[in-house]
Amino acid sequence: MNDLSKKIINDAVELAKENTVSVLKGLNFDDIKALIEAEMASIINPLEDEINTTSSYWVKIRNRTYRRDFSFYIRYDIMNLI
Repeated sequence: MNDLSKKIINDAVELAKENTVSVLKGLNFDDIKALIEAEMASIINPLEDEINTTSSYWVKIRNRTYRRDFSFYIRYDIMNLI
């Protein structure tokens, strides 16, 4: 990748970061909470579906572990933001 391409990519990343920060600053806590819950559902629901449809105990254990850990760490991070 040449220097011009790198500069364009770096500038695009910085612009995306700035836009994200400005959007998030405009949201209140309830908006952010709803956004996080929607994202959590998009990750947890497929794990739940696989738990309910598989006969593999290993998959059930793995998905329950992923679900528990993911939920715990997200809630832990949210509590640290408050």
